[in-house]
Amino acid sequence: MSGLQPVSGHNAQKARIAGCNSLVGCRSLFASLMLKIDTKAVEALARKLDTVRSKAIPFAVRQALNDQVFAARKRWQKEMGDSFILRNRWTVGSIRVEKARGRNVATMQSVVGSLAGYMSKQEFGGAQVEGGIPTAPAAGQPMGQVPRTRTVRGPNKLTSKLRRKSGRARKSRGKKRLVYLETAKAKGIFRVWGRGKKGGRVLLWDFGHPRVIDPKTPTLGPTVDAIRARAPKYYARAFIRELRRAGWK
Repeated sequence: MSGLQPVSGHNAQKARIAGCNSLVGCRSLFASLMLKIDTKAVEALARKLDTVRSKAIPFAVRQALNDQVFAARKRWQKEMGDSFILRNRWTVGSIRVEKARGRNVATMQSVVGSLAGYMSKQEFGGAQVEGGIPTAPAAGQPMGQVPRTRTVRGPNKLTSKLRRKSGRARKSRGKKRLVYLETAKAKGIFRVWGRGKKGGRVLLWDFGHPRVIDPKTPTLGPTVDAIRARAPKYYARAFIRELRRAGWK
């Protein structure tokens, strides 16, 4: 009796596909056709891709946004210095940044702005309807100093106390006093001293222009445009740095 057993049933179907007529012959044929695949490299690649998706991309976007916002602050400060007469460091120092946070790329944002309320009027223009315009003497400079390059001195700042003093100054007999006057040439708060030929007056606050139009002098707009043009470089640099950290070369 032969040692080969006939093939039947499910095994017979396999045998017909393999082109053999015995179970033993088919087993030896199937064994010779088996391939051993090493998936370690594929698994390592999958882990790297998952790291890129969950960590590298969010970190890179966040870093790129923060790099841009700090670059914008520096450039905006330069734009201010080129466009305005900066009487002190407050305008430049008023710029603040808010860094991007978290890992949700869809909600990330970085913000740059100014604490100085007048920067909005400088950026978009506007009108000063009430109040006065400080003159150079209010800042301790000669009357002919145009434009004024210093801030208004403390005692000359237009406060409610200064308004009250100028209102009752006509009754004062001091050497120097504040008076609200309306003359042919000017209307406002004057500092007055002496009498007759020995006396004099100087305008501190000019109220002769009830509506002053402030033309817009944009500095943030040009800054944003310049940083936006360089945005791809910030993102590319951040992505390359995070991919290297994730093990990519």
